[in-house]
Amino acid sequence: MAVLDALEGIEVTICVDGQALHEYNDDEIEAQAGAVGAHQASRTVSKYIEAATGKEFAVKVTVKSPYKMDCPILSFPCRVDGMKVGSRILLKTEYECASGFEVVVNGLQHNLGGLSRRCSIKPFQFAEIKTTENNSKLSTVKDDAIRINGVGEISVWVFRKSKGFRTGMIDNLSFESNLEGEIHEKALKGQSKSHRTSLGTAQPAQPLNTWITEFLDGEDYPVGIFRFKYRSREALKSLLIIERSPEPEQEQAGTNTPGPTPTVNDDGLDADMRRKVEEFKKSLLEAKGASKLKAEDSNQTQTARVKRENTDEGQGRKVNKKPKYKTTIDLTEDDDEENNNSTALDD
Repeated sequence: MAVLDALEGIEVTICVDGQALHEYNDDEIEAQAGAVGAHQASRTVSKYIEAATGKEFAVKVTVKSPYKMDCPILSFPCRVDGMKVGSRILLKTEYECASGFEVVVNGLQHNLGGLSRRCSIKPFQFAEIKTTENNSKLSTVKDDAIRINGVGEISVWVFRKSKGFRTGMIDNLSFESNLEGEIHEKALKGQSKSHRTSLGTAQPAQPLNTWITEFLDGEDYPVGIFRFKYRSREALKSLLIIERSPEPEQEQAGTNTPGPTPTVNDDGLDADMRRKVEEFKKSLLEAKGASKLKAEDSNQTQTARVKRENTDEGQGRKVNKKPKYKTTIDLTEDDDEENNNSTALDD
């Protein structure tokens, strides 16, 4: 739930199917420049929530202890996609007599008129923003960029109000979504916005009354602002708000990683199988020994060669060497025949 330290006891949540959506922190508070922007930024809490196409949602406001009202009325105007969709009020006299206050805004109400005070409501729904790269939509890119500016956000502002009076039924509000068709991808300007809000089928609803009140602190100075930026799951992943799923290659690599070699128990082996195991062990040991011997011989030869080269370099002058002779014996001849031919070899 979104809460403000300065308004402890006031909570705002976005609910789907009667359950509050999981919230993710948004550390980037957007505000206009100047004193008004600084005031609003200091009293704003912002969260990301996940939007599922076609799901209806509601805005729930709760006021409870330890919050203490210091004004006759608290007002909670609600905006969706930058448009005002209704407002609820809390009277101090009612709050002090009750253990808490809870109100839900789940759609846009419409006064049908007549003596029967009939009223209907169209529920809020998450709808996907459809984009295209068709060049035929380039002509409306600038207009689409303006229309999409406030899309993808639900907000509740909290104002202190003076004592007011009731006038009658609510005034009808218009909620026109200008993004029902396709818009060009360039209109998003790289923003991660994926959804907008649409209205569902009208349903009968209880009529609400209108109250006339005055701002105690000014209409630009709320005591609290609760913002909810709704995005698809994929958009939240692209923003690194939620963790990305591992790639298939990574999962495959993790699955194929060899584990520790299991201990072999040979208690169940028969005599013939034991003999074969022993022969295999012996062959491995012999191969290991031969490899070690070969490595030692190679090291010795290398050491002797280096020593010989160092000795020759250290003499510092040319030495006349006597020719050396080597007797070559042809082992392919009979034992009693020897070849005594000699060949002079140079070092």
